[in-house]
Amino acid sequence: MAKKEVTEAEEMRTDVFRLLPYPLLIVEGGSILFANPAAEQWGFEDGGSIDSLPRDILEIIRDGTIRRKKKKEYRGLVMKLPGFSEAVTIDLSLVPIPSIEHPNALIVSFVDVTWHHQTMDEIARIVLEAEAANRELNLKIRILSELARLGEALLKAVTPADVKDLLVSSLRNTGLFREVLLLESGMKESGGNAALPSDAKEWLEDFERGFNRSGFFAKDTLILCPLLSRESAFGILLLRVWEPESGLISLVEEVRSFVSLGTFALENLLLSDELLDTLRDLSFRNRVSRILQSTRSPHDLEVSLRNLLLSYLPIKWFGIVDSVSAAIPRPLMETVEQALRGQTVVTPDGSGMAVPGGRGGPEGDETGLRRYSVFAIYGEKGAFHSAARRKLIQSVFDTAAIALRNARLYQDIRAHTVALEFLNKELARAVENLKAANEMKSRFVSTVSHEFRTPLTSILSYVETLLAEGEKIDPATRKEFLTVVQDESRRLSRLINQLLDFSRIQSRDTELSIVNVDLADLLGQIHAALEPIAEQKLLEFPEPLVEAACAVLGDRDALHQVLLNIVSNAIQYTLPGGRVRILLDSDEEFAYIHVEDTGVGIPPDSLENIFGEFFTVTQTRAEVARAEHIRSGGGKEDPSFGTGLGLAIAKAIVDRHQGQIEVRSKVGEGTVFTIKLRRRGVEE
Repeated sequence: MAKKEVTEAEEMRTDVFRLLPYPLLIVEGGSILFANPAAEQWGFEDGGSIDSLPRDILEIIRDGTIRRKKKKEYRGLVMKLPGFSEAVTIDLSLVPIPSIEHPNALIVSFVDVTWHHQTMDEIARIVLEAEAANRELNLKIRILSELARLGEALLKAVTPADVKDLLVSSLRNTGLFREVLLLESGMKESGGNAALPSDAKEWLEDFERGFNRSGFFAKDTLILCPLLSRESAFGILLLRVWEPESGLISLVEEVRSFVSLGTFALENLLLSDELLDTLRDLSFRNRVSRILQSTRSPHDLEVSLRNLLLSYLPIKWFGIVDSVSAAIPRPLMETVEQALRGQTVVTPDGSGMAVPGGRGGPEGDETGLRRYSVFAIYGEKGAFHSAARRKLIQSVFDTAAIALRNARLYQDIRAHTVALEFLNKELARAVENLKAANEMKSRFVSTVSHEFRTPLTSILSYVETLLAEGEKIDPATRKEFLTVVQDESRRLSRLINQLLDFSRIQSRDTELSIVNVDLADLLGQIHAALEPIAEQKLLEFPEPLVEAACAVLGDRDALHQVLLNIVSNAIQYTLPGGRVRILLDSDEEFAYIHVEDTGVGIPPDSLENIFGEFFTVTQTRAEVARAEHIRSGGGKEDPSFGTGLGLAIAKAIVDRHQGQIEVRSKVGEGTVFTIKLRRRGVEE
């Protein structure tokens, strides 16, 4: 019985004893524990010594104390009592009334024995019933109060440990138990079951083996009550009451009320945790699916999946591998090696996991085994011991394996598509080139045929005339005819040489003779060679304007040919009184040669194709230039007009020097040719 209950019961008894009309004492040992008002009138008081009682009464009390388990009744005793001047005759009754604090207490009453006996029995019965009712009521109130507090506290619990602590604390607060322990780890508390009786130990062993799951153990002062859910045991409550009680079984039922609340809270927490884990797993799977659906390359897939795994799991490393390499954590290497053969493997300490994700490497290694791309993950020790986590990782990696295959297939398709597009473009370009080549061939044949036919026709005509009427033709006319034949033959020879030069330059059969070319000196030579022709046409042709001397690396003869062609063209297509000049300037990288004239100009429709083979300017420009040539005293038509190869050869030579040639022109105002060459000492 709890100490608090003992105190309340004793107070109830003393309240009843105060109402009795006859003197009554409660004594123990040598002191008075209680004296009711009637006894106080006889001179007795609380806390007083029983030595103040008459010797006869002391002897009777001591006699009753020796046999305190039985009632003693004395009738007709003649005694000298305090407060009485003479001896009185009384009846004396001794009734043992032990308690936890006063196990040797006696009730001493001075009354008629028969009436006292009946009255005391009734009082004892009433007191005992009141005590039992009060104890039961207090117990119920205390238990209900603790259950209410426990229920309220459990609503705020967030972990199973919180629930267990609250349950143990609440049971201790009831005051019913001397000791309250929760056996968890292997159903053993350190030192908690060392002092258990053998039958209690056997009960625990049976419980651990799966027996007695719905029962409990109650004996003497010990109660063992399991804390069970539908699927698992959370532990066993070990409770020790203050002293052996006959109502131990009924006390177990009260304990079960607490256990039911705790179990319900634990199950709710587990369900809540399972629900949260399920929701987190679903969210994780959805994020994985979204990322995998939007990823088109294996590298992006690996990076995205690594970042997602790092945000969700306690891992240190993740990779998609096709072979064992130094980049893999050492504890994971053997696991990866096994997974490369097509088997999902977890490291013995649960720190890593490797999942084959479909063939990714070679068809087989030197052992003939098939190779797979492996999803390998590494984290803390025991990170993958959980079956639920392994199942989640397996599912995610299976999905990722499909995405990986799709990404590789997408890359292959894209690579083939790009290759096909490139081949189609190359084919289209080749077709266009073939068309252009065919057109060029036709134009070439037509132009060459025309260029060859004109002088040949002229030669044949004069030769036939000479053969037919040679004797009739005077020497002067014969010489004139032969001069025309000679000029036309030279024209044919020059045309053939230009064709051969252009062919060699285009085919790059002839290597350039690269030397250090002083452009100012080269332009001076060009000016000196063409100055007589310019003077003959009455043109202004000043010395080349050189802003700064510079040199280039190139073939001097080839560059001489280019400049001679362009400057001579400028002179040919400039009318008398016009001007042709040459300028040279440069910057840090390039030298620029400008040939300017005030000639007839080039029509816009001819500028785009002016550097093409056998392309000649419009008939207007050609006729104007030829007519002016004849008018200025040049005699017959200059045989150099109209070949259409000079600018094509010039551009080919400049291109081989990795330079550029450009032209600007306006009909009636003149033309500017600009040649851009890389300076000596400037790296490509």
